[in-house]
Amino acid sequence: EVGVNAEYGKGIIPQAMWDQITREKMEVNVLKSDIRNVRVPPYFESKFGKAFLESLKAGPDVGELSKGCPTPPVIPSSSEKSLDGGKGESLSTSMILIDEDPQLCSTISLTVG
Repeated sequence: EVGVNAEYGKGIIPQAMWDQITREKMEVNVLKSDIRNVRVPPYFESKFGKAFLESLKAGPDVGELSKGCPTPPVIPSSSEKSLDGGKGESLSTSMILIDEDPQLCSTISLTVG
């Protein structure tokens, strides 16, 4: 077949380009069929999924990031008066929120009695 393409100026699309277009059309048809028939490959076995898993292994150094964070507050012992009226039955927790910038760390503490 002959097509018109201003880029080539001759009015004929080269055979190599037709072959590439045909391959791409066949690939698109296979992908459409996969979608239509709900054939979805396992993501983590694909090259993108494997790259994602590798990036998790090489994640940020949490120890290094937490060096600039403030220390968590001291939680009172059960012998001290707490929110439950001194019964010693309270739930305390604290966590450190770490941003990529060590100067932006925060400490959150929660005590429920």
